[in-house]
Amino acid sequence: MADKYGIPAGGDAYPGKVRYFHDNKRTLTARELLAVMKEAGWPEGSRTLAAAVALAESNGCPFVYNTYKKGHFGLFQISRSAWPEFFEGGSDQWADPVANAKKALEIKNSSGWKAWEGYTNDRWTKYKNEVAAAALEESRGRPFGPGLLGDIKEKGLSAVLGGAVDAIGDAASGVAENTADALGLDILSDVWEQLTTPAFWMRVAYGATGIALVVGGLFLIVRNTPAGKAAGKAAGAVANVTPVGRAASVAKGAAK
Repeated sequence: MADKYGIPAGGDAYPGKVRYFHDNKRTLTARELLAVMKEAGWPEGSRTLAAAVALAESNGCPFVYNTYKKGHFGLFQISRSAWPEFFEGGSDQWADPVANAKKALEIKNSSGWKAWEGYTNDRWTKYKNEVAAAALEESRGRPFGPGLLGDIKEKGLSAVLGGAVDAIGDAASGVAENTADALGLDILSDVWEQLTTPAFWMRVAYGATGIALVVGGLFLIVRNTPAGKAAGKAAGAVANVTPVGRAASVAKGAAK
């Protein structure tokens, strides 16, 4: 049975599907990300790189996650399997950009920048100019205006994510999920998910290729055995009884 994020209990073995908590796809600007890094305690000299890595990992959306393994969540795509303590008690603090950035700083201090694929594959460099421009604006004291970060601070994370309306939606979703489980529809869902996964069809292709190679190998082996050679000669003898060319000549003579 899947958890509230739609991730199977044992995790998703396939490359993760991208999802958004409460379907919220709002993003933080580079300027907002620098403010987040500052509030989260990142050293001044690391904030621009941290903001660029966050953009590379999540495009600046604090509510995005993927389902691979036990999931990777938020701005820095923090792994639930690698850092389970951050998710203890079913906590959704990962969706709070400042809390996510604080945990990311802890991870960086213990594991270095190599903890993020967005850094090791240099994807962060795609955003370095954008962040540098935002840092220049910040140094000049220019306000960055209202946005997602302002809404979170003014209204609270729960309100930004939907508040009570989504709580009702979650309850209804839970009832529907339990009903589906009772009817065995979750099995059909799993089957459909497998059928729509590219990795599944890759395995099918590999399996079909393997079967074809085995059948071809057996054919060659059988053909070279005494019984196979005898069968081949018998087939040749039958074919020579009425050759196609001769049958055509006979038919032609009859026509004359």
